[in-house]
Amino acid sequence: MLVGQAALSLAGGVAGTWSRLGDGLSILGGCALVTGTLTPAAGVLAAGLSLVRVLAPRAAAHPLEGGAALGLLCLMGLSVALLGPGAFSVDARLFGRREIVVPRATQRSR
Repeated sequence: MLVGQAALSLAGGVAGTWSRLGDGLSILGGCALVTGTLTPAAGVLAAGLSLVRVLAPRAAAHPLEGGAALGLLCLMGLSVALLGPGAFSVDARLFGRREIVVPRATQRSR
């Protein structure tokens, strides 16, 4: 969704260097999220860029630029950043999979 949103914005001919830079970063962050490369950084980048687009006063040219769609994209970026990469990601291949072990509760005798 992030790559599609940035591609539509670039194809729409939005003027401004900062807008084009943001679209380029959105495409880079979206591709990083798809491949699972630097997942926490890419998730924070996606969430931050989506939040900037929500707060920027622009008219929505297409459905992916609506406030609800961008808010959802911001939440998805934050959740991916907090959850981390999946089992079949580049991060898991480079840094190894991490398993969270939750210890069982011990029962006390009364």
